[in-house]
Amino acid sequence: MGHARCVHAVAAVLALAAAGSSGCGGSRAVVPISYAIDQARDLPPGLETIAVLDAEMDSPEDQKWSELAANRVQAQFSELNSRYGHRLRLVDRKHAKLLADERDLVAAGVAENPAGAPPPGMMATQLGVDAFVVIRINVSEEVIEGRARTISGIHLGSITEQFGGPSSRRPARGARGRRPPPHTFERRSTSGAIQTQEVPTVTRTIAVRPTFLLIDAVTGRTWDTYAPPAIIRTDEGDVSPLFGRGKTEADLRPRDRVIDEAIEIYASEFLRRFFPHDVGYRAEVRASENELCRQGVRLLKARAYPEAVSVLQSATEQFPDDDRAHFALGIAHAATGEVDAAIDWISQAIALSPDPYYVKARTRLSADRDYIHDPASGAHGLRDAERDSDDD
Repeated sequence: MGHARCVHAVAAVLALAAAGSSGCGGSRAVVPISYAIDQARDLPPGLETIAVLDAEMDSPEDQKWSELAANRVQAQFSELNSRYGHRLRLVDRKHAKLLADERDLVAAGVAENPAGAPPPGMMATQLGVDAFVVIRINVSEEVIEGRARTISGIHLGSITEQFGGPSSRRPARGARGRRPPPHTFERRSTSGAIQTQEVPTVTRTIAVRPTFLLIDAVTGRTWDTYAPPAIIRTDEGDVSPLFGRGKTEADLRPRDRVIDEAIEIYASEFLRRFFPHDVGYRAEVRASENELCRQGVRLLKARAYPEAVSVLQSATEQFPDDDRAHFALGIAHAATGEVDAAIDWISQAIALSPDPYYVKARTRLSADRDYIHDPASGAHGLRDAERDSDDD
């Protein structure tokens, strides 16, 4: 046995011992997957200074959300600019607002132009910027109130039985010689009833529609427009059919939180068009009855990914119909940054068993494969911060 093979064998034994002593059982592992994705497009050449503005909106509500989105973009822009070593200068939002007073905004078209795009030259002269981002957020809301019937009370029926002493009734005519029964028996019954009542219900649908523009402040040319489909969130105040309580908007998720979460998503997606970004998620792997597969899953749980690849490779060779072993091998390759191999093994698992979870994992890796940032630099694989994540 060569030295390298011996080292891997010893590492595998130690990892399995550690996993076994931790009581994990080897039936399940949650594997963090992380890699960097290249930006979709480059920032325009010569771009040095950017100002982020919220467009003038018709309603105070939309103005508030447009301003929040601009603040989010400003903060994330600053963080990404520092992380990836760009030398962009961001104009302070408060300073930009002071310079761009209402008269200049109207003259520049931000207040009247639906796109919020100023004419060439004005903002460059006023703020000394090369480009600016104009953000519009439109929020629409529909609330439907209704009524639903719920059971408010249940009255069960009853049966009572009563035994008495000897009857004092005289025999009826024509009943000569008959004696009255020595005892009396009486049964009474009442029927049950169900009470219902109507209570209020509510359904609320919120749609958040954004527009992000990256505009050359000198020429007025729009370098990039990002207007994705609206994020639509529907909350329903369902009423239980049994002793249900009426529902109002107060029982739904706070609307500001719903809108804020949508804006956070949009701001991140817009900036990802121009900056590399990290993708991180967890893949759950479950072992089969195959002992080699179970060993491989224990190694995945112990973060011994190269050793897991070796053991799971043997598992798929000895048990070619074991879809769980094939999927676990694919995830082991993904954890070591071998995305092509990961997709291949997960595809084989899908051929054996078209589990929707397998399909989802392959779809995600396939969508990112062509954009993964600098594979030769080791950008694939796990971030150190995720190595201590909890698997349970």
